[in-house]
Amino acid sequence: MGKVEKVMFARAISGRNAESRRLFVGTVFATGDMAFLHYLVMEQSITDGDLPLRGKLHLAVGWESEDALKAFISSEALVCPSPLAEGWFFDKDEGHYQSSLPFATVERNDPQKAHPNGIVAYQVEFNHDIVQDDFERKPYIVTRFSGLVSIPKEVKDEAVAGVLCEGMYFLVTHRRT
Repeated sequence: MGKVEKVMFARAISGRNAESRRLFVGTVFATGDMAFLHYLVMEQSITDGDLPLRGKLHLAVGWESEDALKAFISSEALVCPSPLAEGWFFDKDEGHYQSSLPFATVERNDPQKAHPNGIVAYQVEFNHDIVQDDFERKPYIVTRFSGLVSIPKEVKDEAVAGVLCEGMYFLVTHRRT
């Protein structure tokens, strides 16, 4: 990102009259992803005037109340990391953004791949402020597959969750010992 684009992005999200200030504040409070907010604002020209992004009723006019902020966070899934629960598998891309997946730590660990068809594997710990409580507080393995590859049924059956995101499939499994 060049200096001019940084300045334009800063103007779009900061100050009282910024055109995407509510998006910025909501993203920060939702522990959302700045890279995705940059994509929305700079590449897709999304502003506060486009709210709600998902066509849901948006009750907040400003951030005067905690209820208004909660309404934003619950309705604007595009700027928030997606909640994830064990056993959830998305069959189609639902607007998730790779850098918004709810991981607290990510470390490459290819020997732990769930299947040889996997492209790469990462040992991850989940951000437990975002994921459902059914994920244990221990490392998991996320194997990334090309969205075009079919994942064998026995591999998918062993997994605890899966997410299709940006044309890639991320399969979450328990770490093998």
